[in-house]
Amino acid sequence: MKENKLAVAGIFGAGDAPWLPSSTTQCTVLAEDECPEAWPASKPAPNAEYEHFHLVCRLRPHVLRPYVLMVEGGNSNAAPLLLVGRLEEQVLRGKIGYLRLGCLKVRTWVGVHDGWLGDGNSAQTAAALEHIARLLDSGDADMAVFHGVRQDAALWEVLPRVASARVWRYATSWTPRYGLRLQSDPEFLWKRLRSKHRSWLRTCERQLKERFGDLLLWRWYREFPDLDDLLRRLEQAASRTYQRALGAGFRDDVEHRERFKLFAQQRILRVLTLETEGRILAFRIGLLAHGTCYTAGTGCDPDVACFRPGTLALFKAVENLVREGARFIDFGLGHADYKQRFADDHYLERDLYLFARSFRGLLATLLFSGLRRLDDGLRHFLGRLGWINRIKTRWR
Repeated sequence: MKENKLAVAGIFGAGDAPWLPSSTTQCTVLAEDECPEAWPASKPAPNAEYEHFHLVCRLRPHVLRPYVLMVEGGNSNAAPLLLVGRLEEQVLRGKIGYLRLGCLKVRTWVGVHDGWLGDGNSAQTAAALEHIARLLDSGDADMAVFHGVRQDAALWEVLPRVASARVWRYATSWTPRYGLRLQSDPEFLWKRLRSKHRSWLRTCERQLKERFGDLLLWRWYREFPDLDDLLRRLEQAASRTYQRALGAGFRDDVEHRERFKLFAQQRILRVLTLETEGRILAFRIGLLAHGTCYTAGTGCDPDVACFRPGTLALFKAVENLVREGARFIDFGLGHADYKQRFADDHYLERDLYLFARSFRGLLATLLFSGLRRLDDGLRHFLGRLGWINRIKTRWR
């Protein structure tokens, strides 16, 4: 059953919203059984694919229900736009560096990264944003989060005109998302290096072989007859990485296990490991879909970090992906040094937070945006002193 229909054309006068077309734009909250049929034929990123979205909603206890908007209209030829999100109840935590602080329970609409499905137009984007603003007005949610909104997204164009007087808002700093365009030669990345750097990495690889002998193996997994055993061994390796100490990266919990089973069934899961006698020294996990490999996890054993196994794993993964016909690697969230060093493509993105103009929304705004602004100020100050990388290294 369809519900919460919203005709946007009547909300604004022509002088107030000249960017809206004259035709009616309708925004509908899809019932759960309507979602599979409404999902667009164009192939989304794995994160926004329907089966994965449905699985995550089922596995996470704080998810109250899926909340997917279908926006129709805008002009006579416009295809529907889908905005994929979830309604969650969780504890809001602000962030200072690697510390997470806070204890306020809020109800949040959370948009999925890469969850704008369809080409869309300004009127459809405005309709979706207006609907989210009304959701906050009604008290059904205290805040809304749009993750990873690209700099060229229509959302930034319509945001000041739709939501300025309706909600409080906070946007994080722009963050580059890096990627690497793949060429036809499996060793093209090696050939890009300066001869001195290439020689040094080859020396690291040779020293690894000398230390572990013939028992050292690079393995590229495309088939997973014993996925449970592989995940168990990946957990043993990931538990020793700095990513685990930061609460990030791969973890062999119920959610990761079920997601990876789904990805294996869809035949998009790829895992590269550096192993010796069953022990994983380094790994790289990706999802290969529609010619792009989306990075889903990396790590290496700190005991062998001096041999640069993480960098070597990237080069080995590139070789295998080229042989499979992949065209691009998405390095994912974050701006680690290796991403900046090896990427040849990037775009800017940031998260947008909208807060209801209510008492709880005010508390959420003060807690979250206050701590974020403090974090930004400290980062700027420490960056001017040249201490950022030193603090990161010490913390890790």
